Amino acid sequence: MFISIVIPLYNKAEYVARAIQSVLNQNHENFELIIVDDGSTDNSAKEVKKFKDSRITLIQQKNKGVSAARNRGVYEAHSEWVAFLDADDEWMRDFLSIIIKGIHNYSAVRIIGVNSILKGDNEKVLVSENINGIVKDFFKASVENGCLYLSSSITIHRKTFLAIGGFPIGVPVGEDTDLWARLAWTAPVAFINKKLVFYYTQTSGNTVTSNYPVKFSYPVILQTYKQWKKIGKIEKQYEQSSKIFIGHAILYYLNNILNKNGNRGFCLFILLLRFQFTFLNPHNCLEMIRRCLPDAGIKITFKIFCSLVYNYSKFKRINKV
Repeated sequence: MFISIVIPLYNKAEYVARAIQSVLNQNHENFELIIVDDGSTDNSAKEVKKFKDSRITLIQQKNKGVSAARNRGVYEAHSEWVAFLDADDEWMRDFLSIIIKGIHNYSAVRIIGVNSILKGDNEKVLVSENINGIVKDFFKASVENGCLYLSSSITIHRKTFLAIGGFPIGVPVGEDTDLWARLAWTAPVAFINKKLVFYYTQTSGNTVTSNYPVKFSYPVILQTYKQWKKIGKIEKQYEQSSKIFIGHAILYYLNNILNKNGNRGFCLFILLLRFQFTFLNPHNCLEMIRRCLPDAGIKITFKIFCSLVYNYSKFKRINKV
């Protein structure tokens, strides 16, 4: 089976050779590797050009962001299925062969992922529970076990990817979570519980540990949920688990903002708490309020207390807490 691989590249000259070599070392050799250099200002492109392999294609474009780079790679791909690898991560030798077996075994799925090892100060397995095969409820499984997919561990059906619009452009954080959700609302998904990816959490620009931009954006998955629900694209059986999943995504987003930006993050938290409270568990909100209070004045504390009281009954009614 022929398969396409897309590596988005931006200022990863120190690491990209490792990623490329892990692809060339695969025991499945029938593939094309598309590397999209998103306007790197270092020697990333030179590092890529050192590899003399006809299966490698280097595309260079002006900087448009990681979503645009990944989408460009998919547009240029020639295979029915596309695997993604970040330029600072690496695959184990049998990644592609096991993914291809999974595609054949789970023919109805449109996204398939594998387990990963997070490499930082300490190694950690991404998913420790015994999940394997077709995932009945991706949202519930991700809340209970941590997000099943990372951007270097997934392979996606190309036509489905293009049909739902690919990665959202211009989104500084959460673009991958938004795509996973849209795919899970569209078709069955699968997870192979084999540790086949080294995901490096300490490298510059890695989304696991990177700081969020000073310019905040509204969590894109929240907008997507509302739009898709309005036009009837979300099945009833996934509405509740989707809300809980989105609540966790929002809390993750807010925690990172608060860790970096203090008062400004607190202001964003108030905005989300006041208008999107139905997605957030009140107990988690109270804990975040406790963290924020030292930076808040009496007036802002009173406002958030009023929002909490006003919305609590609404949360209980909609989410049946």
